[in-house]
Amino acid sequence: MDKKLRILLLEDVASDAELAERELRKAKLAFSLKRVETKEAFVRELEEFRPHLILGDYKLPTFDGLSALAISQEKCSDIPFIFVSGTIGEELAIEVIKRGATDYVLKDRLSRLVPVIRRALDEAEERIKRKEAEEAVKNSAREWHVTFDAIRDPVFLTDLAGKILRGNTAMAEFSRRSFAEITGHSCRQLVCNLESMEKCPLQQMKKSHRRETGVLPISGRYFELTVDPLLDKTGDLIGAVHIMADITQRKKAEEKLKEYQEHLEELVEERTSELEKEILERKKAESLIKKQNERLKELDRMKSEFLSTAAHELRTPLTSILGFSEILLKRKLDEERRSRFLKIINEESAGLAGLINDLLDVSRIESGRGFKIKKAPTDVKDIILENVDLFKSQTDKHTFKVNLPSDLVKIELDKDKIDQVMENLLSNAIKFSPQGGKITVSIEQADEKVKMSVTDTGIGIPKKDLPHIFEKFYRADNASSQAIGGTGLGLGIVKYIVESHGGEISAESKLGKGSTFSFTLPTRTSKRRGGRRVL
Repeated sequence: MDKKLRILLLEDVASDAELAERELRKAKLAFSLKRVETKEAFVRELEEFRPHLILGDYKLPTFDGLSALAISQEKCSDIPFIFVSGTIGEELAIEVIKRGATDYVLKDRLSRLVPVIRRALDEAEERIKRKEAEEAVKNSAREWHVTFDAIRDPVFLTDLAGKILRGNTAMAEFSRRSFAEITGHSCRQLVCNLESMEKCPLQQMKKSHRRETGVLPISGRYFELTVDPLLDKTGDLIGAVHIMADITQRKKAEEKLKEYQEHLEELVEERTSELEKEILERKKAESLIKKQNERLKELDRMKSEFLSTAAHELRTPLTSILGFSEILLKRKLDEERRSRFLKIINEESAGLAGLINDLLDVSRIESGRGFKIKKAPTDVKDIILENVDLFKSQTDKHTFKVNLPSDLVKIELDKDKIDQVMENLLSNAIKFSPQGGKITVSIEQADEKVKMSVTDTGIGIPKKDLPHIFEKFYRADNASSQAIGGTGLGLGIVKYIVESHGGEISAESKLGKGSTFSFTLPTRTSKRRGGRRVL
């Protein structure tokens, strides 16, 4: 270990503490240790000693390990907490892990203590790195997105096998395929037959770890394919960035210039009278080459800006997936830890897919292509009840209440898009009330508008963040909400959908008391019947 560890030990038996300390010294760990027995001492040393690691017995005369775990989760959740206990049953072991403990070691098997500590510290360090990367992604996502799709030439990211992970708008237009069709396919299938090149730039880059280029002839056009390495934080190669610059005009100009030069050499004596005309044509060709070179310089500048943001956006989930999958491949793990690591890999993969889907939705919204509103007469009551039933089946910690008027009219709307709005709002209501609680869905109808509201009793939103929550990539920066995942794009997409229907959306919240998100939709009626408007 590179630094001296500060270890806080919650233990009332001095001999047991000495045994644990002896195991640590046998492993030649550099550490300082403080032992406490009471709640007051434990809380005080959390603030004054600021430990890197907590070891705790499960039962003490005046204090217990679960209470200590709850305090550490509240005050310093990033610090690993390992139970060191005489006896702990399987059900209790599962419960302490659910409540946030990193692991447990039985006192009669203290030989496991040091490996468990090393693994816990490695995982804690990885979590800190992941949080730092996530923050960097949030801050740079907007710049990355704008830069990526602003590049006029096709740009795409691949893994080391050549599978496309992301392509810009120009790439989709070039391949005449949607983003979904591009993602996951080999660049050999979508771009060209790389075997037509003397050397494959991707294979060369994997050997050299630096930029490689090649020229691709495609259907009478020429492209300069530039492949740059994509590295993780440790400098390991994890993929590649490909940029295809159309150099057809430059190639044609070069060929034409070559023809002119050869022609001049053959006919210089016979066609002296035409020499001035040939020189003029050559100057035009040289001017064209100069313009193409200037354009390539500008492309290189834009490419550098893109690389600085693209790495941040993809590094976090990719690093987690690679790291935990490597552990699963190289280590023999018990079923519980194996399942936990697979769950992390699955969640990180789902998070990456969600981020890409959100970015695609935002791209479609901003480009005006692929995100269409298709309205039809729809019963909003069905939308509400279907979504509430769906989310009821996904949680046993929350209760749901639905308030529906009896005389709801049908509304002209896009059911799929309003479904997306309700799914987002209900998902947020559950996600931001992690301890459970009541979720109320209401509909009010008045003044040719229908107002739908979702209310939760969760952690709430700070007052200073309320004006910004519908902005793309924005997330509240209080500690409670930062511990909950998300891309920061969902509410921006929801706002666009509601406003595209001619409606409005708003939010009310009190920190620690819960939040209410409401949106209105105009009703579209054609005639009256029986004193009440109907479709």
